[in-house]
Amino acid sequence: MQRAAQLPEGATVPTWTRPIDALIDRAASQARIIGICTPKNATRAVAELAASIRAGAPRIPELTYDAPRGLDVRPTLERAALACEREGALGRCYASRLRELSLEIALCEHVGRPGFSELAAQRYARRDAHDDEADRVGRAWLATDHSPEDDAVQVISDDAGDPRSLLCRLREEIGARRLPVRVTVAKRLASLAATGPGVI
Repeated sequence: MQRAAQLPEGATVPTWTRPIDALIDRAASQARIIGICTPKNATRAVAELAASIRAGAPRIPELTYDAPRGLDVRPTLERAALACEREGALGRCYASRLRELSLEIALCEHVGRPGFSELAAQRYARRDAHDDEADRVGRAWLATDHSPEDDAVQVISDDAGDPRSLLCRLREEIGARRLPVRVTVAKRLASLAATGPGVI
């Protein structure tokens, strides 16, 4: 559970934020990208793919996904974003988050359909110097000296006992930067990695 941010002494939260916060909570419950992007038949599909590879005839499995639930709140989010933009810097921050959620809901509706990758590119576009820094760190990891023997050994990405694994590299980098983030392993995750508040 995240600790609520402390306001400076004497500061108050504008009353207009209360209904917007409630709308954000409602929209966030619909924007379950990881859950909706994880195929319902993921375990069986992976087993079928592995079996087809072993048989020498790789076959891409058919994946099925949960449909998004609830009414489409995107028009409401856009109206709220337009109203928030008139409320100064804080309002612009709220408007930005409302539009992010709108894109995330659209992504959920396009899982397994045309248009998904274009929406994902919009939602997760490069934003600032942190993107460049992450690329620099990744290139440094790839450039690490290693022996020919290392090339012959497959490194499992979530091997906590192998300092070359992605899991160990992430933990090391996050520790060096003293970031308040835990790195955990989730076996049933469809994506290679995912982030949430305080966790990767």
